[in-house]
Amino acid sequence: MMLGQRADVSSIEAINKELGLNKPLFTRFLNYLNDLSPVSIHNQKDAESYWYLDKTKYTFKKLLTISEQKIIVIKKPYLRRSYQSKREVSEILTEAFPLTAILAITAMAFALIVGIIIGIFAALKKGATATPPFRKLTNAVYRLFKAYEYADRILIETIRTQTGKVDKR
Repeated sequence: MMLGQRADVSSIEAINKELGLNKPLFTRFLNYLNDLSPVSIHNQKDAESYWYLDKTKYTFKKLLTISEQKIIVIKKPYLRRSYQSKREVSEILTEAFPLTAILAITAMAFALIVGIIIGIFAALKKGATATPPFRKLTNAVYRLFKAYEYADRILIETIRTQTGKVDKR
């Protein structure tokens, strides 16, 4: 994905080394947790080590020195880089957050207003079953979601049959 279809072996090995993909799965998981954790152990001498305290990668404050090489720091979690854009993931998330927050707040406000209106209407009509307009509305919403689910299933089955990954259940 990063190199395209015409990648040579040396380029693939270089990227695997850079991303730590040449290491065992458990080691990669520990590296990921160390990057994600706000308190982490780093190597301050060996630049070849994956846990090297790279000042371009981490924003940190020194907490405790364990040995001449090892140090414990408090840092901002490092979410690594995007495979596609090569930008830091935290930068991408920071950029997308304001619009996402506006969308979420707008959706919650809409749901609150509609919920209050429906609640008031239901309180005024105590003991009555769902009135015809609400019944029609709920049926329409239910059918809309069912249609989406059906279209999604058709799309998945089409992709499976075209790629040859047919489920034999």
